[in-house]
Amino acid sequence: MPEEALLHVLRCKAHPNRIRAYKLLLDGREIGVVRNGQLFEATIPPGEHVLIAKVDWARSRPLSFQCTAGERVSIRCETSADPVAILKAGFGLPGDHLRLSLRSQENLEPDEAEQSAHKAIRKRQLLRGLAWAIGCFIVGGLTAAALEGADTPRRVTTARQELAGQLTGFIAVVGGSWIAFRRP
Repeated sequence: MPEEALLHVLRCKAHPNRIRAYKLLLDGREIGVVRNGQLFEATIPPGEHVLIAKVDWARSRPLSFQCTAGERVSIRCETSADPVAILKAGFGLPGDHLRLSLRSQENLEPDEAEQSAHKAIRKRQLLRGLAWAIGCFIVGGLTAAALEGADTPRRVTTARQELAGQLTGFIAVVGGSWIAFRRP
């Protein structure tokens, strides 16, 4: 009978930090790294443990778990593309940019239905973000056209059009990005 437990950490594929390896800290000690879309395996002593995933500028919330000798503990590591979570992590505030969760013992890999549902949600979010950005640029163009027809000196009209264009671009990019990349 084995004297140790087996720890499996699956890092789900994600765009943010895709080329960075996450350090895994078990009870405050680094036990290895996990790369994008890969599975990390290690033997650990039985008992209560705390696991943290860490990249240079962000870390997950601590995940506490208990294991017995011979048990397999399966943990899923996910990365959020939510701009708010990324911003909070960048300032060192606790957030959900990196998330750890316990998985069932039998099914570590995400099932097909879960993957297809996630893809459908991502596609819908991307389309909504794109629609937002296109809508903002249309409104900006209409605003610029309305300003051109205004009864003001040419110099003032041009400055107003430039400002309207810059604001429209900013709102389109920020709003479209937030809609497209926030966590479902």
